[in-house]
Amino acid sequence: MEDFQIGSYELLVIIPAKFTEEEIQPILQNIKNLIQKENGTIILEESLGRRRFAYKVGEFFHGYYFLFRFELLKNTLKTIDHALHLNADVLRYQIIKTKKITKEEIEKEKTLQMKRQEELLKKETNAKDKTGEKTPTKILTPKIPVQEPLSTIPKKEEAGKLTLEELDKKLDEILDQGEKGL
Repeated sequence: MEDFQIGSYELLVIIPAKFTEEEIQPILQNIKNLIQKENGTIILEESLGRRRFAYKVGEFFHGYYFLFRFELLKNTLKTIDHALHLNADVLRYQIIKTKKITKEEIEKEKTLQMKRQEELLKKETNAKDKTGEKTPTKILTPKIPVQEPLSTIPKKEEAGKLTLEELDKKLDEILDQGEKGL
């Protein structure tokens, strides 16, 4: 019975950049028709633009990214997955299950993101130092705990030459401390 429940899904499709934007439209229409043929309801269709890949995929360095949010019966998802797998015009795709979301919630989320971006831009333009030049925006980095303060490490001048036995002792102490810390 669980197979006949409606689920919400997100589909990310990458189409190779060998196609022009006009040639992409029929490919996208085929994907939409595929979802609708399986009685799916497309909630959102969004173009994420042309992007460079982190590494060469097949023979391509760039691709067009498209995002679809849709609702579909759980038992028909495999049909869409199989059809996308066989589609030569789709370079890569990924389908994930998402929480149910309405168009209004999507629009609200987008407006919040736009407001955040505008606030960041305002902060950057308002952040001027006394010379009138822009000051760089602070980047928050996580603080990494240092095991031993640098002031306790002896300098080369302070550290006399150690014998082999003294080095072995110090090494054993360091290794013992490391095991206790684990």
